[in-house]
Amino acid sequence: MKNCYTYFLLILLTVFLSSCFWWESVDETGLAQVETESFSIKLPNTWDAIAANELPLPKSGDIVLAYASPEERQWYINNIVVLADENHQNESSVWLMNNSANFLKWGLKGFTLIEQKNINFHDEEIWTVLSFRGRYNPNTPELTYIQTARSCWDMSYFLTVSLAEQLETYDKYEYLLQSFRCK
Repeated sequence: MKNCYTYFLLILLTVFLSSCFWWESVDETGLAQVETESFSIKLPNTWDAIAANELPLPKSGDIVLAYASPEERQWYINNIVVLADENHQNESSVWLMNNSANFLKWGLKGFTLIEQKNINFHDEEIWTVLSFRGRYNPNTPELTYIQTARSCWDMSYFLTVSLAEQLETYDKYEYLLQSFRCK
């Protein structure tokens, strides 16, 4: 009888451990690694690159990456845009986002903060992630944005996902932002 319990526990432990690895791969399902000269990021493999000239001019920085979903949701195409700007002062990611949050409060029409939280990333650096609603300009619809910033040596990167839908959680989009890696 004791051997039966031992085998049962071994089988249960094996199933549990293999499920941990299965869950890890589920997070990656449908994602593709996008590489640039300066960074990499994981994005849905169905999203397509957008030329910078097809987007509104940013208020600051240069567009270095833009991808969008091929499907409209609530009359809007979900997308991600990465802006780059020189980092002369070697500002941290948290400082960049605190500065961005202050700018958004004054510069974005109808700014409503949903959530602001700090996250430890793979390299142990702390990042601030903002979730908020607002209008980019008077001609755009009110959207949900998930934004963070990353300081990579002499460059600052601002990563923004914009969505039409309001969700209970934006974890899967935050996961995309967390996949950002400096080179």
